[in-house]
Amino acid sequence: MSARWKDDEDKRPNPLQPFIGFVVLIVLGGFSFLAAPTVVKALTTVEFSMGFLGPVLPITFPDTWSPFISQTVIALVLMFVLFSLVMILMIPFLKPPGSELDVRDPVVVSRKEKRRRRKRR
Repeated sequence: MSARWKDDEDKRPNPLQPFIGFVVLIVLGGFSFLAAPTVVKALTTVEFSMGFLGPVLPITFPDTWSPFISQTVIALVLMFVLFSLVMILMIPFLKPPGSELDVRDPVVVSRKEKRRRRKRR
């Protein structure tokens, strides 16, 4: 049975992965900031109650807060929730190749492992 070779030297880290994360943060932040006025209006006008907890909505923001501050707080919360959901969806696609999450084929032998075996002998 012949072994297939895997080139470890040809593997280079993708320099765009941090940039992709930065772009995702910027896009989600922009979307959250644009959606925040609508979400603030919905949170302050919709009436909702949960059984024994009583009324949950409408939320009243402190009187000392300007509308900009309340929208910024809601935008940050919305951005963190969206970022968490997006990262959960992107983790399977952005994991590094050859990590411990990969299932290793016993037939595939890397050149480095082959060299280590030869040096031990």
